[in-house]
Amino acid sequence: MTAALGTSFVVRYLTGSPADTARQASEAIDSQEQLQISDIALAEIAHILTRVYRVPREVAADQLIDFVRKGNISLAGLTKDLAVQGFLKCQPSGRVYFADALIGAAARSAGSDSIYSFDQRFPDDGLEVRSSEFGVRTPVGDSGSASALPLADGLEHSPVDHYAGAGYEAGAVGR
Repeated sequence: MTAALGTSFVVRYLTGSPADTARQASEAIDSQEQLQISDIALAEIAHILTRVYRVPREVAADQLIDFVRKGNISLAGLTKDLAVQGFLKCQPSGRVYFADALIGAAARSAGSDSIYSFDQRFPDDGLEVRSSEFGVRTPVGDSGSASALPLADGLEHSPVDHYAGAGYEAGAVGR
């Protein structure tokens, strides 16, 4: 039988804080029990590590790579190899969001060869990134969109930060 892991449990394990819950998380995660984690939880963990705990992106990516490579950990919805490849894309710069890297890994794990996104920085490793049925997106910098702006603080930004100023208005949901 496999048990699923929640975000807070893994965050405690990776940060070692608070000590009592980190110890409990370590006992379970470092055991031989088969455990599973979702791509959603992994994205949330990356966000919490980089935004709340201010762990540098490279360190957070390394921690997540080490975590998913554990023998008793399986991933729901994506392969370990593709998740690791996605995390590696998040290391060198703030250009690739952890969530986008995991979305791409899940799409590739499911056998997709293309993905629709307006995000000019969406990682295209192994995927054709489209913005319409008629073609592939334009290269970064050609569209002038807010998603092509550099992140001055080097931190993972929330979707609200990401879409701010990109033509989205508060309350303009659904079409």
